[in-house]
Amino acid sequence: MPKPIAISFRGLKEVNAKIKQMDDSVSAAAMTGLLFYCADAIRQRSLEILRSHTKRSAKNRLGWTHLEDAIIAQSSKSVTYMKAWAKTVHKLAPQGLWIEFGHRIVGPTPNKKDTGKSTAPRPFFRPAVDQMLPIVKKMINQGIRRMLEGGTLERQIKITAAGNVSRRE
Repeated sequence: MPKPIAISFRGLKEVNAKIKQMDDSVSAAAMTGLLFYCADAIRQRSLEILRSHTKRSAKNRLGWTHLEDAIIAQSSKSVTYMKAWAKTVHKLAPQGLWIEFGHRIVGPTPNKKDTGKSTAPRPFFRPAVDQMLPIVKKMINQGIRRMLEGGTLERQIKITAAGNVSRRE
């Protein structure tokens, strides 16, 4: 017959306190803020790529916003979902899709006749996401680590122009 084994835990109060501290420090608001920083980094990179493809026109069509002003980063207003995104607001600048994916060239108003020509795509948003993905992963990992260590959002990580992750002090 096997003998019973006695197991004793030492430091259980400390472990429970650390778990509670982790639960308190990684809140939905803090995570949403961190995700916003990541989305804004993608937005900044897409603007850099866009500026290398195009120049800012002083005159836009009536009702259109310049594409640079329509690329935004937003965080969720929900307190239960942690999310943020970077996007091009199509209603403000419909030309964003045309630049990203290319388009057919049509003649001027009133006939808008198809010329049979097209412009090459000049993607700015998709490459920004692809280039920033490893950096965003580092930002999230470092941000969570800082939250667990007791850091605040003001001392979160930031992204430099070279794409390196550094801490904001």
